Amino acid sequence: MRNVKFQNVRKTLEAINHDRATIDREKVKKLFKFPRTATMILNAFYDQPEQAVADLVKKTKVSRQNVTTTVNKLIKYGFVSPVDPSRQWGQRYRYNSVVGLSENFSSNSTSTQNLNGVSLQFQGRAAAEKLVNMPPTKKFKPYDHYNQPNKKNHEIYIGDNLDVMKQIMPTYKDRIGLIYMDVLYDAPSTRSPQPYLDSANFEGACDFLSFLYPRLQLAKQLLSPDGVIAISISHHRLAQLRLLMDEVFGPEQFISLVTVITSESAGPIVGYSNYRLPNVCSYLLLFSRDISKINYLQRLYEPVVSTRLSGFTWVIERAAPIEPLYRKTPLIDYLKSQDWVVNLFHKYGLKMSVANIPSLVDMSSEFESYFYNNLAHKLYKPTTPRSNPLKNASDACTGVIIEKDGSLFEKLSSSITVHYKRFSDKLIENEDGTIESGYILGNCWDLRSQKSRIQKESNVPFHAGKKPKKLLMMLLRLLGKKDAGLIIADFFAGSGTTGDAVMTQNKYDGGNRKFILVQQYEKTQPGSEEAKKFRTIPQLMLKRIDNAIEELDNGDTYTVFR
Repeated sequence: MRNVKFQNVRKTLEAINHDRATIDREKVKKLFKFPRTATMILNAFYDQPEQAVADLVKKTKVSRQNVTTTVNKLIKYGFVSPVDPSRQWGQRYRYNSVVGLSENFSSNSTSTQNLNGVSLQFQGRAAAEKLVNMPPTKKFKPYDHYNQPNKKNHEIYIGDNLDVMKQIMPTYKDRIGLIYMDVLYDAPSTRSPQPYLDSANFEGACDFLSFLYPRLQLAKQLLSPDGVIAISISHHRLAQLRLLMDEVFGPEQFISLVTVITSESAGPIVGYSNYRLPNVCSYLLLFSRDISKINYLQRLYEPVVSTRLSGFTWVIERAAPIEPLYRKTPLIDYLKSQDWVVNLFHKYGLKMSVANIPSLVDMSSEFESYFYNNLAHKLYKPTTPRSNPLKNASDACTGVIIEKDGSLFEKLSSSITVHYKRFSDKLIENEDGTIESGYILGNCWDLRSQKSRIQKESNVPFHAGKKPKKLLMMLLRLLGKKDAGLIIADFFAGSGTTGDAVMTQNKYDGGNRKFILVQQYEKTQPGSEEAKKFRTIPQLMLKRIDNAIEELDNGDTYTVFR
């Protein structure tokens, strides 16, 4: 009797077996003059891939002589084979096409170990191992409904990611520089209805591992020798995933475990929590294929935050050749004089204030670049110097900013002088001349500011499970490879955040990265906000990519396969 669990692995096996058995039935009709008995025997093998002649006689109700003759013909044509050719009596036969429909899913046998001898035992592993080397159940072709002749830049696949990974293997084996997976979390939801099924497909840790094992094995083959794989996961399956990654890639290939803070410990988060410590974060697990080749990772820097910006409210610029030598403008007035900045504040629903500048820096790559590279060295705050360098300077006029010993001072009265401290002194200059925040980012990334803005990214609704574009852009900046034609693959594409992030980062730094997105054909769930506008998740994803292409205007194109 078939185990009711491990439905993800079983579904894939059944699809493979069904296709193979259908092809064999058609072959039997052509090869046998009277194919009825042969078809009945194949059907019996389909339900139980290994049987003896006595079993087949009982199931088909055909004479033993007729069954034996037919089985010998099936052996001749390669449909079945003896399990033990050396046996004369009690021989059993195996159906060569069908693999494991009656698989014992409680089996936890393991056939592989990594170099450190680490292996993970879990029910259903034997079946999951088979899926790695099986051919895909579907061949993907360009989908003319979405494609135009010249759309060949990026690639989007609609279908099972296991099939896609196998199909693209000949083209992309050893070539993909970054694989990102936002895997199905196998976690209880705090929101109903969900936009898509997400965790509903798993029935415990073994089902989760059986599903993920063959996909990680194929991902490893697709990665370039210096490639990186990053997987988003919640605390529910973090422990099991880390053990599986240790086996597939090797514990020596571990790069980092990043804690991604996504929520405040207040409001709905506390309301839904059954714990005294509300969960406000997810995790990003990073592994390499060969860590000895990872010599290109870049430092990441903390974005400017309100505590570091506090007091830096004056823009001071040289005003020569007319007096005074420098002019002083309130920061907000300076920003309001630039229409494109005003439009950005409106675009992200932010009121123009100093307090909201850090949010805009975090949300807009365009403003982030402007802030660090153009504005920071003009941004000052007044401080009281330890000594008054202008007290006895009779030529220093009151109310005029002057430069002395490389610093800016303003004489307010004969006894009071203000020293202007420059914001860019808190920053560092990179080798390419760009300026970044001097605060180095560790393995804790605070993306709370993205939570309330995430639904506005590229103007598509996706209210649960959507990752911030900022997270993917930070990953791309961590890799730093912008000019080497880096290929980024996301096999759980969802709303298409990875594709949006790749195009945005290319626009920001002039890179030529390429993305490959894969999303299962899946209907949006009835009653969800997403279902009001889109019938399927791929439709939603393609709309987001189209919106991003139109907004960025960077010449991006794509081909859809299904």
